[in-house]
Amino acid sequence: MRKSALSAAGIICCGVLLLFNEISLGRSRTDQESTPPARHFAEVKLPLGYRPPAAQCRQFKDGDMHVDLFAGRFAQGMTVYAEVYQDPPAKESAFNARKMYFDGREITLSKRNWGYRALFGIHPETVPGKRSLLIVYSVGGESRAKDFTVDVAKTDYQYPPGALDLGRYSDVDYRPTAEEMAFIQKCSVKKNLVFGRTGPDLLGQSLSHPRDSHYVTSSFWSKRNIMQYRKNRKGKKTRFKDKVNVHRGIDLRGKSGEPVFSMADGKVVLAEPMYYEGNFIVIDHGNRIFSYFMHLSSFAVKEGDMVKAGQRIGSVGSTGLSTAAHLHVSLMIQDVNVDPLSMLMLPVRN
Repeated sequence: MRKSALSAAGIICCGVLLLFNEISLGRSRTDQESTPPARHFAEVKLPLGYRPPAAQCRQFKDGDMHVDLFAGRFAQGMTVYAEVYQDPPAKESAFNARKMYFDGREITLSKRNWGYRALFGIHPETVPGKRSLLIVYSVGGESRAKDFTVDVAKTDYQYPPGALDLGRYSDVDYRPTAEEMAFIQKCSVKKNLVFGRTGPDLLGQSLSHPRDSHYVTSSFWSKRNIMQYRKNRKGKKTRFKDKVNVHRGIDLRGKSGEPVFSMADGKVVLAEPMYYEGNFIVIDHGNRIFSYFMHLSSFAVKEGDMVKAGQRIGSVGSTGLSTAAHLHVSLMIQDVNVDPLSMLMLPVRN
């Protein structure tokens, strides 16, 4: 069992002492923003010494229909939390938010007793500038639609110098065996099934950093050069043009066996070895929101388990296509990969 307390808390998990801060995150405001309605803040478990920036807020309204958006930054590759509600509420008006679209993509809404909520991603390659936020709703049976504008900023992604040597995977003459090819195909089929599912909204009001320490060794959407070469009989390498790989998650430093935690409430929909990902866990948070964790040394959960934010799900490792022990974690929201840590400052409420 894991015990927690506010601020500089000592947490016991599977016999390992984990030091976390557990805080309620606030929000930053601009001069143009009005005060959002009172609500509970999300509780977030964070490593000591790490605190994400407060969420920015953007507010829009059309009559008594209100939209509140929250994000660490309204920028490429970031997660956005949205609330759609009527203020003042009026039961006889039968308020319904029917559809939400951001930059032309439909966003899944979840009905709550106070209105509707949604989580969506700003695509890493979204063109910066003014992007459309369209809300289709009805009041008292009358259908309405309102198009708002959200300013999206550019994100400066890293392009680290040098190139990674992936051993046999960098050798242009390497070919998987027939057995390996069959396993690769099996893994592909399983992943397509998992990421193609649409489950119910499972998010709670708690969130968690996936590690008990914070040190990013490879950032989100960084472009990494992968060596390409051919070896002669003496082992000498002839280099070819490097291959560019886009990093669709983040890498966090960790020693083999150190703990990995679920970032949010959800259901484990995959927990097994994969060819490239190694020991691989995928958690379904509902509404086609998935977090996934690669290269683990071991599992602490199995497929079908329900997990809570901050619950240990496995251990850091170096399985699959990996050159050293670390944790790769990704967050995908309705087919859009975003920086997973950009979820941590969002004031998600039930």
